[in-house]
This record gives sequence, C-alpha cells and structure tokens, in this order.
Amino acid sequence: MKPLNPSASTPVTGNSEKEVNQARIIIDQADWQRKKTTKTSSASKHISTTGNDSGYESRSTSLSSRSGSSDTGILLTPCSEGSEDSVFWENSDHLILSEKASITKTLGHGATAIVDLVEQTDVHGNSEKFALKRPLTNPRQEAVVESLNREAEIMKKVGDHPNIVNCYGFEEVGNHSGLLFEFIDGQNLQTLTITLVHQLKTGIIAHDEFFNAYAHLQEQQLSALAHLEKQGIVHSDVKPFNCMFDKNTQSVKQLDFGQAAVAGESLHFGSEDFAAPDTFKLLKDLNAHIPAKTADDAFAYGQSLYRVLKELETGTAASFCHDAELCTFSTSLCSFSTSERQVRALALSRAMQRYETVKPDNTYHKAIPNDEKSLEQLSLRVASVIHPNIQDFNTLTQTAEALKSYLEPMVCLINDLLHPNQSLRVLPSKALNYQWFEKCIYSPEEAKKTQVFAVKNRA
Repeated sequence: MKPLNPSASTPVTGNSEKEVNQARIIIDQADWQRKKTTKTSSASKHISTTGNDSGYESRSTSLSSRSGSSDTGILLTPCSEGSEDSVFWENSDHLILSEKASITKTLGHGATAIVDLVEQTDVHGNSEKFALKRPLTNPRQEAVVESLNREAEIMKKVGDHPNIVNCYGFEEVGNHSGLLFEFIDGQNLQTLTITLVHQLKTGIIAHDEFFNAYAHLQEQQLSALAHLEKQGIVHSDVKPFNCMFDKNTQSVKQLDFGQAAVAGESLHFGSEDFAAPDTFKLLKDLNAHIPAKTADDAFAYGQSLYRVLKELETGTAASFCHDAELCTFSTSLCSFSTSERQVRALALSRAMQRYETVKPDNTYHKAIPNDEKSLEQLSLRVASVIHPNIQDFNTLTQTAEALKSYLEPMVCLINDLLHPNQSLRVLPSKALNYQWFEKCIYSPEEAKKTQVFAVKNRA
C-alpha cells in the first residue's frame, strides 16, 4: 500500500514504491475540506503541513526513511475513494472521532513522535478514550511522515486479533493529526512481571500461582506473534516494554509496530538485549540488507523468558549473551569516541557469532544446559532465591523438585526459541503447543485475578 495522491488528474501508475514515495504530493485543502464534510462514518484525515505539532514519540519507534530523500517531504494524504491501495480504513465499522474529541494529556514520547490521550463522550454520555500517535517534528520531513504511513500499512496488513492493539487509521484532533489506536489502560509486561516476581519472593503468591499468571500472559503475547507470523509480518522490536496488560479487558495487547516489516524486507535493528544473532551485522553496516524473519521475533520473545528465568535464578534479569560479559576490550575499542553502549554491542555481536558456530562434535550451543544435573542445580538456585528463609536442606530440596516441573519445560522452550540456527528455531505458531504452557496454566480465571492484583499492588 502506498500514500496516494487523491487528485484524479494524477492517477497512480505502475511506478515503483520508491518512485511514488519520492514524488511530490500536493493536497488541495479546499477539496479535502469538502470531502471531510461529506464523509461517511469512517472517512480518513491527513497530517496537515501547516500545523505546529510538538511532542514526542513512543520509545522504540524508528522513523528512519526506507526510500531515500525528497526535497518536499511526503504528506499523509487520503486515498481516492475505492482504492484498494488505501492505507486508511475506508468503509469500515471502526469508530471515528467526533468533533468534540480532544487531547487531554501525553501518554508517551520519544525522539520524533508523541502519543496523546484522546477523549470524547459518545451519544449515551459514556467516556471513550483513544491514543493518537503523531509526529514531533514538522510533517514535511519525509522520514517522520513516511514512517507513520508505513506503520499504517503494516497495521492494516496485521488485521484484527484479540492480543494486538487496534488501529483505526489516520485521524485529526484539533490541529494535530496522526494514527489513532485503541487506548490500553494498564501496565506493560515488564512492570507487571517485576511485580509478580516480587510477590513470589515475598510470599504473597505461591510458585504455582506465579507460573499460572506469568505463563498466561506469555501465551497471549505468543498468540499475537503467531498471528503476525501467519500474516507475514515481523514486529522487529519484541520485548516486554512493547506489550501491555489491559486491566479492563484483562488481556494482553502487543503494540508499537513502528519498526515492523513485511517478512523478507530489510530488518531494522531493535534492542541489543533482545536481538537475534544475525541482526548484529547491522551494527557494522546500518545499510546492510538483512531480511526480516519471524525467527527474529521468536528469538526476542525467548530472551524475555530467559530474562525472567535469570531473575528467578540469580535475582537479576539479564539477557542471554553467550558469555559476552567475559569479553575483554582493547584500548582502541574503549577510546573516548566510542560509547559504552557501542562497546557492549560489539561484545554481544562477537559473542553471538561464537554462539552461531557449530561445536566440534557437530552439535549446537544451548542457551541453558538441560541435562539432569544442570536442571537440578538450576531448581535449587531458584528455590534458594525465591525462598531465602528456608534453612532446612531437605525442605529446600523438596521445593526445588516441585519447581523443576515448571523449570524443565521452560528451559526446553527457551532453548528452542534461542536456537543459534535460525532455520531450526521454533516459531511462535509451534511454540504455542509446548508443554510449558499446559503445565503452568491450570486456571486462566485465577491467572487473571493474580494479574489484576499485581497491577493494583505494583512493586
């Protein structure tokens, strides 16, 4: 889908997407205003070139241009009626904002875009809330606006899923225009998981309650990723910060598709703590073409599970890095011109290259040892961390044995998600059938109660 010129005198031809994106798009404001007043309930809006928008962008959204530069920039324009290429939600049943809708506060921000809370009252007097993602900088800047166009295309390809945030297309509120999303009232999974772990360690919830609640959250996020896999979309920035627990619906919502791509397109580098091994090549050459793959999302999801396991085992959440912390740095790498993050990323890159290398016995490395002795030791360490007051060794051993029934299938799932060979890595659709979810989730309703309690009693 492409941002199209609505003018009938300049129909879209068979030009490439790059040629279309680099063409100058001119909006006839008077004609647009006429269309706006005669629109159906789902008519779309555009980002004006005359507004003085200011604000921020959601934390992990990348607004880098994919198609070169233009001296005029790309405007978010409505497509001609009936166009199959429309990135807007024409003739849909989605609710469109009324004239009384207003921005009431800022929800989040970043370098180039801002997410606002939009509120309105429906005909029955009920309050309705939405989230509006709009550019911070002048809309004439191609990279910013093109990114929102791209995100709109991705969201339409994604379609509806109970565990993915709903997007309603481009909307205008006052003098601000942007992408309108459903408002999620709750906590991101990072914050919620921290609280669940804290409640487990302090004895507020038992270990079976913890795994029931945590696995229930993870199953929903994995369901969202499995849907993206089916739709041929790669999120490219999967991490617990980009997934929300909605306390009203008591469900998980995957969000922030600013770096998403169609499978096979060029991948954007997300976060070092969650990036798959082959994506570290982008650290050496940001222009390198690395095809976006569902296997990358699977690896990032596996890192989320790994970090929680490490929190349970050691008291500190840490991503799998294949002993990158043991790397030594030369003086040249630690020069004043190299940031600490760059040095760390380089160490991770080298470690991941070793991780991808097949061992002399023609087997692959594993993120977590899963032989019987290693699993027993892991279970004992977890038991010691979450039950520090247990002094009797026999009691500790019994507790560890009970925990092992949860940890063993968890380790199996993590190892398959973090497999060094991307072609052998388990994908979300298959991972949903793993034993860990069946073992942990004994009651979805009880899981929801535990989750809501954790949201209300944030650590």
